[in-house]
Formats: sequence, C-alpha cells, structure tokens
Amino acid sequence: MSVKTSYIITGPTASGKSGFAHALAQKIGGTIINCDSVQIYRGIENISASPFAGTAITDTIDDVPYRLFSILPLSQQISVADYINLAHREYDAAISAGRVPIFVGGTGYYINGLINADSSNMSNPICPSKHIIIDIQN
Repeated sequence: MSVKTSYIITGPTASGKSGFAHALAQKIGGTIINCDSVQIYRGIENISASPFAGTAITDTIDDVPYRLFSILPLSQQISVADYINLAHREYDAAISAGRVPIFVGGTGYYINGLINADSSNMSNPICPSKHIIIDIQN
C-alpha cells in the first residue's frame, strides 16, 4: 500500500486557516475535513467562524468537499475518540475518491489524535499517511 499525503492546517482563531485550506484544496483536489471542536456543531455557524456562517450548509463550496462541519446537535457530546473515528471515515472516503485529505482547525486534542492515535486503541495514527502540518500564525 502506498503512503498517502494529508495536510493538517492549524493555528489560532482568525489566522486564515480556512481561506488557506480552501485555496489549497482547489489547487490540489483536496477534501476539507473539520478539525474544530466547535464547528462540528449545528446551529452556531455564525459564532464559530464556520465556512458556512451566513450561508446554507452544503457538502461543497466552489466544488471543494467539506466534511464534519455542522453535523451534530448542540445537545450531543463528542469525545476525541468519537472524532477520530469520524475523521478516519472521512479520510478513507477522500482517499477512495482520489482526493487529498486536508484537516483544518485549531483543536489540539483532535490534531494530536489525528497524528498519534486512532479511536480503537488510541495508539495508531491515521495511516498509511505522511502528514504535512502547516501552522498559520497572524
């Protein structure tokens, strides 16, 4: 099995992560996968700096697939293990579709889980994958 490349775009709030990720996805055929513990919730798009703030929630923006945004009701809790399980599925779906997974967000626990552990035993990273980590700063 060949090693696939995925990107992890991280940084502080309002640092330009989403815009950078979207431009990258357009250029390389990427799928954007949410890695933010707030943007995963439905109904708070305007206060979470979601790419869907003020717009209809869809599966794509400008032909770029967006995954794990606004999928849970506010009443539902999600653990890091739950997130990693969802992220694995979206990673696999992106690879199967011939797209490059681009994880975007600033939730350190999620990012650490992506790099270091899976949801079944918290010891194996998403693999086989070479991660390119881009830390955007203001």
